[in-house]
Amino acid sequence: MLLFAGLALAVAVGLGTAVSPWASPHPDGLERVAEDTGFLGRATGNAIQDEAPVPGYAFPGIADERAATGVAGFAGTIGAFLMALGIGWLLRRRRGSGPQPAPPSTTSRPPGRSTRSTSQRNPPRRCESPAGAAATTASRDRSAAGSASASPSANATW
Repeated sequence: MLLFAGLALAVAVGLGTAVSPWASPHPDGLERVAEDTGFLGRATGNAIQDEAPVPGYAFPGIADERAATGVAGFAGTIGAFLMALGIGWLLRRRRGSGPQPAPPSTTSRPPGRSTRSTSQRNPPRRCESPAGAAATTASRDRSAAGSASASPSANATW
């Protein structure tokens, strides 16, 4: 799982850094509607927009616009990852502080169940070769026909 998370982060950082400089320079939907209806020029910036850490999707202080956008993509991806990691850590910690169910016992069984494994309850049957099966059949036939031997159990094969 850790390997997957590391690879996913590497791909996200790579895409955020390498692809963001080639993002479309055209306005997004809301900006386009404001431009078409004529109120784009009357819009005033909010204080949060002026004080944003990366205003206009370009990292401040970098002269090259594409490099500034790439660095902003890198910083945004790392920032989003760290926020998700922090939220996950807090939720995990919060869930861990409450009562936890006891782990299942390895010795408890439903009532009436044997403690022996299936192979111990049902041992494998012996297989005889075809010659042994024929001899057993012949021996059984002689017993049934009345051929007596010194001991009655000598002819019994089972």
